[in-house]
This record gives sequence, structure tokens and C-alpha cells, in this order.
Amino acid sequence: MPATERRVPELDGLRGVACLLVLIHHYALGIAEPDPGTAFHAVRAALYPLFLGGVDLFFVLSGFLIGGILMDERGSDRYFRTFWIRRVARIMPVYIMLFASFYFALAIRPDGAWPWADEWLLKPAMPFWSYATFTQNFAMAAADSTGPLWVTATWSLAIEEQFYWILPVIVAVVSRRFIVGLAVACVMAAPVIRTILAMEWNWFAAYTLLPARMENLMCGVLVACLIRNERALRTAMRHRRAIDVALVSLLGVVLGQLTIRFSTRFDPNSFISVGLNWFVWTLVSFFFALMLLRVFLHQGGRLNAILRSRFLVGAGLISYGVYMYHEPINGLLQGFILGQQPHFATWADASVAALAVCVVLAVSVASYVFVENPIRKWASRRASYREPTLLHTDGKLLPATSIQTALD
Repeated sequence: MPATERRVPELDGLRGVACLLVLIHHYALGIAEPDPGTAFHAVRAALYPLFLGGVDLFFVLSGFLIGGILMDERGSDRYFRTFWIRRVARIMPVYIMLFASFYFALAIRPDGAWPWADEWLLKPAMPFWSYATFTQNFAMAAADSTGPLWVTATWSLAIEEQFYWILPVIVAVVSRRFIVGLAVACVMAAPVIRTILAMEWNWFAAYTLLPARMENLMCGVLVACLIRNERALRTAMRHRRAIDVALVSLLGVVLGQLTIRFSTRFDPNSFISVGLNWFVWTLVSFFFALMLLRVFLHQGGRLNAILRSRFLVGAGLISYGVYMYHEPINGLLQGFILGQQPHFATWADASVAALAVCVVLAVSVASYVFVENPIRKWASRRASYREPTLLHTDGKLLPATSIQTALD
């Protein structure tokens, strides 16, 4: 069975982990303001890169899954058509619903009656054409602003869409060995590009543009290449304990903020200092890539059992909706109930955040069951990489288009 037809529940579990990291970051750790010197402040500082890295995990998984699908199907005469039809069916329904809700909210908001929304959820948007063309990440970099938080999460979707236009062409025309070399080069170049953008442009350029974040996606592509190479996979299996040590070591470096601490030895405006501050995101990418690889090296392990849990797999299935809907739902509840932008400092803030989690999960389940999954299934039936076959009574394989004739 082709790799693209096998479902690995641990991958849905990893999506679930990414989903939870994003929720914890945006609903609690990322908006908390603990007093300096407190234990909470120290814990928040240590965990911040990991929880902010929920998006990085999504990117690594996307590089792995999309890269794997393209490499498996590169010989298909329906390669481009099927890939893009399925991507449109996957991405656009939720994207359209999110923006429909955003522009509806803009149309009905009372003038000046929702100051918490005007300052956060509904502040001036990026140009409409940027959202329509999935170039809002460039618009954010140019404006040095997130734009309205209602639709800010779509910057990562813009990166993915740009990746979807580039990678299929690359995979179609070059060898897998070349893809590996290109991926390694991209991983090495990304932190340098990110540092230059941070110094010469702004934070948003370094954080939201594809060239600055391509190590996430390409780390996933590298894992996809590795598990499709029998020799490389056997080598990784023999050294899986060393990979586990590397995984734990990377986690320690990230949580200990060792690269950031080391950067203080240099001029804070120097290339080395800025680069070390940004290099933590490369380490986060490596960490998640090794965690992904570990799924295939310890298939009977405890971590895999956790990732196969119904909770994480379920969270993974609805993760796209959770990611896209979570900011407006939290912002609206915090605004209408507490009259404020999302904040995490009191029990009231925590209670509303918990309510927001329940609401976003319910909305995302409904979105998945009634909109996303039916459209994806329809697209899968209408666009396949290879013509399905049916075993006829005389043992010959007939194409699916001949099913009615065979039955007659």
C-alpha cells in the first residue's frame, strides 16, 4: 500500500500536541505578565519557546506529510491537479468561514461600543488582496504589525500556501537525493536569513516570511525522505538511543535558553548576538523533527501510545479549526464577559479562558463534522492520483470508470 494511503494515528496525535501548545500559549502563558523574580516568571520564560513552537510543530508535520505525498505520487499523470484540488478542499472552507465571520463582525460592530475589539480583534486589517492571495505575511512585515487578531493566525497559512506552490514543482523535476541536499541547505540558510531580516527589517519579517521559517518545513521533508530510504531508516533504528539523547539534550538547551544566555557575551546589536537569539527556533525545529522521527523508530513505545490516545488523536483531527477559530472566540468572550482584551492574571481571566477552550473545541468539532470532512471526502473521490481499480470476475483489473460496464 502506498505511504499516502496509510494513516498513522501518532501523526494526528502530534497535531493534537501542536494544537494544545498553541492554545496554552495564546490563552495563558503567552498573555500572562508575571512579576519578575517570581517562580511563575521563571517557568514562563523557560517554557515560552516551546509553547510558542506549536506553530513550528505544525510546519514540521506539514513538510513531512506534503513532502511525503509528493514524493510518493511524483509519477502520477494527475500529480499537480490532484494535489492542488485536495489542498484547496483542505484549506479553503475554514479560511472562507473565518474571513466571512471577520467581515460580518466589522459590519455589525457598534461604533466605539467595543473598544476591546477595536484595539485587538478588529483593528485595521491588512489589504484585502493580501488575504485573498495568501501574502498577508508580507503585508504584516511591511506594516510591522499583526493586523487584526481575528485573522492574524493566517500568516502561517500564507507560508504553507507559498510552500505548496514551490515544493510540488521541485519534487516533480529533481531527484530525491537533490531534494535532501536542498533541504539541508535550506535548514542551514534559514537562521542566517532570519537574523538578517531581524536586523535590517523587523521582527515580523524574521518571524512570518517563508525564507526565514523554511527550516521547519524542510526538517519535515528530511524526515519524509529518511523513512522512505530503507538503509537510512535501518541506520536510524540502530542509533535510536542516541537520537533519544539528542532529543532530550535539545529540550534542555531550549528550556534553558542557553543560546539566548550565550548571546549576552556579545554586543546585543551584533550579528552573532541577534543570530543566537533567533537560533532557538532552529533548535525547536530540530526537536520536533526528531520527535516526529521517533514515532517511526519506537512504534511500540510509551510515547507512541500517548500519541495514539483518543484525546490527542481527536484534537489532531480538529486542529486546523482550533488554530483558525481560537483567537476570535477567546477575544469575543474576554470582551463581552470581562470587557477587556485577552489577559491571564486573575481567576476570572482563567475561567473565561477555560470557557473559551470549551467553545473553540465545540465549534471546531462542528466545523470538522459538517464542513471540513465532507468536503475533503468529496475532493478525494473527485481527485485521485491514480485511477482506482476493480477486480473483475475473470481476474483482470479494470479501471473504476469501467465499474458499471463490468457489473452489467
